[in-house]
Amino acid sequence: DEPASCFGELMAQLLVYREDMWAKDLGQMGFSLGRFIYLLDAAADYDKDKRKGKYNPYLAMGMEKDEKRWEEYLVLAMGRCAENYEKLPLVQDKALLDNILYSGVWVNCRGKRKEEAANDG
Repeated sequence: DEPASCFGELMAQLLVYREDMWAKDLGQMGFSLGRFIYLLDAAADYDKDKRKGKYNPYLAMGMEKDEKRWEEYLVLAMGRCAENYEKLPLVQDKALLDNILYSGVWVNCRGKRKEEAANDG
């Protein structure tokens, strides 16, 4: 959980490029997005990391493979991200950003799972 939060902090810093009235929402959105990305990557790489003896946060916590639980973590992180995203007064490219946030990340999630399954198979 700590490494995911560290990556979340990094993403928060990237999104908050200036201190203004939207900095808090952008920071919280970035933090949650960073956690989502980190946890998604850890879930996708779990089998490969276990097989090769590489670091994986789920392995480090002593967790067995539990895709249902991991999906709950991802839904929670993305829900927090979306909650802060919705507070922003977006106009330009909103449809594109909506598509990325509400659809694209999950398509990518499924794609990573299929890719990992194919590589393991």
